[in-house]
Amino acid sequence: MTTQTKCIFLIFSLFFLMISVSGCIGNLSGATGFLQETPGNTFYVSSEGDNANPGSREKPWATPGYGSRQLKAGDTLIIVAGKYELSNPDTDIVLPPSGTSSSWTTIRGENENSLPVLIGKNNCPAAIDLSGKSFVRMANLEITGDEKGTFQDGIRAMNSPVNNCTFLKIYIHKIYGKGIFLPDAQDVVFDQCNIEYCGSACIDGSSGKQGGWKRILIRKCVLTFSGHFNQENNPKTSSANSGGIWIEKSEGPVEIVETRIEHNLGDGIRSQAKQTIIRQCIIANNSHHGINLEGDKGTIENTLVYGTGDGDNQESRWVGINILPDPKSDSFFDVINVTLQDNPERQGTPLKMLPSSSSKKVFLTLRNSIIAGGYDPISLSDDVNLRMENSIIYQAQMDNQIIIGSNRKYGVAQIEKGELGKGNLGRDPLFVAPAWGKNGNFHVKNTSSALNSGTSSGAPSVDIEGRTRPQGSAFDIGAYEEPVSSEK
Repeated sequence: MTTQTKCIFLIFSLFFLMISVSGCIGNLSGATGFLQETPGNTFYVSSEGDNANPGSREKPWATPGYGSRQLKAGDTLIIVAGKYELSNPDTDIVLPPSGTSSSWTTIRGENENSLPVLIGKNNCPAAIDLSGKSFVRMANLEITGDEKGTFQDGIRAMNSPVNNCTFLKIYIHKIYGKGIFLPDAQDVVFDQCNIEYCGSACIDGSSGKQGGWKRILIRKCVLTFSGHFNQENNPKTSSANSGGIWIEKSEGPVEIVETRIEHNLGDGIRSQAKQTIIRQCIIANNSHHGINLEGDKGTIENTLVYGTGDGDNQESRWVGINILPDPKSDSFFDVINVTLQDNPERQGTPLKMLPSSSSKKVFLTLRNSIIAGGYDPISLSDDVNLRMENSIIYQAQMDNQIIIGSNRKYGVAQIEKGELGKGNLGRDPLFVAPAWGKNGNFHVKNTSSALNSGTSSGAPSVDIEGRTRPQGSAFDIGAYEEPVSSEK
């Protein structure tokens, strides 16, 4: 087993340990089988090859579509760096066979520093189709469209579910459809993928008919500029599903870790999974909601959210963090060591938790978090049981109604008196360089009240950048733990 493989094994094992601890135990047998060495044969594709060849390194095949159709379960297809046009759906789409729990099928670029480029043309529906496939891993591939065509999705599984699949270092850009479209998926990992400038969502889990997404990990990905792909025949349009991640009704859980989601025309993250976990992410300058969660369990931790509206100062209904609890069950949402900044120019609210429209209980924990800016107050329905502690809530233009909930309005005086919980403040967090529509610096200055004002109870041991907490005499409030020597 290679060092890289061992690393991914550890990550995936920890992910499933987390799921088990949280009570979302499922059938995990074989889920990490892609980490085992594959006993099958290895074949090659090169732009200088010939499909009449045997597919060896010395005599490679010429096209990935043909090569994929020659594989058997457990085989590996290595694609040599070069450009490969995909225009005929019957022959050019990559269609790997399923592997087995002990012998995964692999399709990968030969060199992660020089990726083979799959170029879709002539309205080709996808570069790779994984419908109904299992135990497949894809790595080190670039997928794009030509500038004159109408190439649709990068990777899809339209007709039947996929399970036990991994996508490592996949770069998808400038396509008319969705980056990766998997309506029904189970035990899938997206690792270090870069998806940008798609016509629709970067990663799409909509339209599922068999439980949607189950046990999904998105890790260290960059998902940007969805909906911005603007060509003569495909004008830029703003729509809810032109977001970074779009997940409809699903069993879950879905975990999104160390991922940047920026400048998308829809929501940064929209998840209707029963449980969604977001950790150490940056969700910035998305045109619609930053994070939009539905379901009955949600955790946002060590995460930075800012730039809602992406510089558009029109009055909008979009929210930095928008939560809609499931009316059919008790709901539990945690916002812990989060930094959320909302520019008041856009005349919106930074955080909203809508009515559950039922007699079920709804719980929101707000701990060690900064919620600053915003034109309108934080809005919580009257049935929300709020537990807020060691958090900073700040709005420069008002101090008498920063939070509305439980048939009351809370201002700075009520917050600092402890009426909503202990250790809460209503002061300017003093960000280094807040921004809207562009990159900002949301560390805090060395005179900030956020320093050493947090609690260690229920808080993560590291910050958004992996820095150990605490650095000073106590935990800091917000996503960043500032070094003691910080001079800002």
